Amino acid sequence: MKYGTTTSYTSSTVVDNTQVTSHSVNLSGLTASTLYHYQVLSGDAAGNLTASGDFTFTTPAPRTTPPVITNVQATAITSSGATITWTTDEPADSTVKYGTTSSYGSSTPENSTLVTNHSMNLTGLLGNTLYHYQAVSIDSFNNTGTSTDFTFTTSPSAPFSLWSATTTPNIAAQNDSNSIEVGLKFKSDIAGYITAIRFYKGTTNTGTHIGNLWTSSGTLLESVTFTGETASGWQQATFSTPILISANTVYVASYFAAAGHYAIDAGYFASAGFDNTTLHALQDGVSGGNGVFLYSAASAFPTNTSGSANYWVDVVFAQTPQQTGVTVAPTSFTLTAAGATQQLTTTATYSDGSTQNVTSNAATTYKHGRRAHRQSVRR
Repeated sequence: MKYGTTTSYTSSTVVDNTQVTSHSVNLSGLTASTLYHYQVLSGDAAGNLTASGDFTFTTPAPRTTPPVITNVQATAITSSGATITWTTDEPADSTVKYGTTSSYGSSTPENSTLVTNHSMNLTGLLGNTLYHYQAVSIDSFNNTGTSTDFTFTTSPSAPFSLWSATTTPNIAAQNDSNSIEVGLKFKSDIAGYITAIRFYKGTTNTGTHIGNLWTSSGTLLESVTFTGETASGWQQATFSTPILISANTVYVASYFAAAGHYAIDAGYFASAGFDNTTLHALQDGVSGGNGVFLYSAASAFPTNTSGSANYWVDVVFAQTPQQTGVTVAPTSFTLTAAGATQQLTTTATYSDGSTQNVTSNAATTYKHGRRAHRQSVRR
C-alpha cells in the first residue's frame, strides 16, 4: 500500500507476501486533521501486479479533553494489597497514585497499554490501614484524566513475628553456663500489640526461662514464664494481657536463661537489621547496640552489648486488639417448664479494654437443664 498527503504518495507499507483475497493494512504515525491519499497494490502467485485508483481519507482532529474516568473501585482487598479498577470513555493508559494521606506519595508503574477497562494491583501495603488512592489515565493525545480521591482500608494482618519457625541460628547453644538475660531491640512501623515472647533454644539451654518486654529505658511492661517447652527449637510464651506498643518506638524483648547456653550469631546486626513487614530488628548503632545482654542471678533489664550479636529473641505482634475473655449472663439458670427458654447474652472483652456483644457468634451447651459450658468467640 502506498500513501501520502498527495497523489505522488511518499510512503508505503511493508509487502505482505501472504496470498489472500481479503486484505487489511494498518497505518500508523499519521498526522491529525490531515487529508491522506492512498493506493493499494496486490500481486498474484504468477507475479501479476494490479493497482487500485487513488482514494482519500482525513484523520480526525486531536482530542483536547482528558479521558473521563468512571466506576472507580477497590476490590480484592487483603492485609497487604488491593486491586483498583476503573473505566475511561476512550483508550488510555493506567496508573494509580496511593498513600496513607490524600497527598499519596506512591504510585504504580505506568501500564502504557491503551484500554478503556483498567485494572492495577497495589502490593506491599500495611495491614489494618486506611489508604487514599487516585486513578490516572493519559490518552494518545497526551491528555491526562484523574479521578477524585477514594479510600479503602486493608484487612488486619494475622499475628506474626520477625523470624519464621524454620529459621535457625548458627550456634543454637553457646558454651557459656552463666545465668544471663539476652535480648533484642526492635520497633514497629505501626501501633499494635505484643502478645508473646519467643526465643530459640538449644538442648543445653535448660531450666526455667522468663520472657520480658521492656521500654528502651528499662521499664518492665510485662513478664511471662515459659511452660511446656520442647527440648530445642523455637519456644513461645503468651502474655496474660497483650501489651500495646507505639509506632516507631524502640522496645526491648528479652528472656532470662538461668543455665546460660543461649543461641547466638555474632555480628548479625553489624551491617544491617532484619525486617519482616512492619517489624524491624534494629541494626547495631541505630539505637545503641543490638543485641543486648546482662549477666545476672535473676531476670533483669539487659544493658550490655558485644559484637552486634543476635541472641535469637523474638516477639509475636498483632495489629488489632486480642480477645482476653468472654462472659455470659445470666451465669446460671434452671428451665422448669416444658418448652421454656432463657435468653443469654455473651460479651467478649479485648486487650484495649473494649467489649462487644457477640451473642450471635457464641455457642452454648447445656447439661441437665443448666448451662454447662460456653465457647470462646471472636470478633
